[in-house]
Amino acid sequence: MPYDIFCLGLRMPEIALYSYLMSCENRKNYTCYPSYKTIARTLNTSVNTVQKYVKALEEKELISTEHTKIFTQNGLKLNGNLLYTIKPIQTAVDHFNQSQLDKAMLESQKNIIQRKFQKASGNCDFTPN
Repeated sequence: MPYDIFCLGLRMPEIALYSYLMSCENRKNYTCYPSYKTIARTLNTSVNTVQKYVKALEEKELISTEHTKIFTQNGLKLNGNLLYTIKPIQTAVDHFNQSQLDKAMLESQKNIIQRKFQKASGNCDFTPN
């Protein structure tokens, strides 16, 4: 488990899911394909919760997912499990740092606008007659 995972502000279920996917991954191509049910059973949670945290890990650039298809013996095409790809941890760190910088810039701009508004409001007399 890369140490940087603990510096990304992840919630405990996200860390548990990431750890599980890391334990399942093929070390040659960084992929795995456990089902939502298997993950939910292993982590002692619900399928809906697994789906929620898979999406969260995708948004945080820790994993990517791809839908797969399977074919039955009758030739019927069905949805398979998701194929999970574990991204390099530096991708997630860079994404996290950029989002923190974006938040700080937005907050700074907000503060500048508020100060300008307060200064402009102080020069006006809004008292009713």
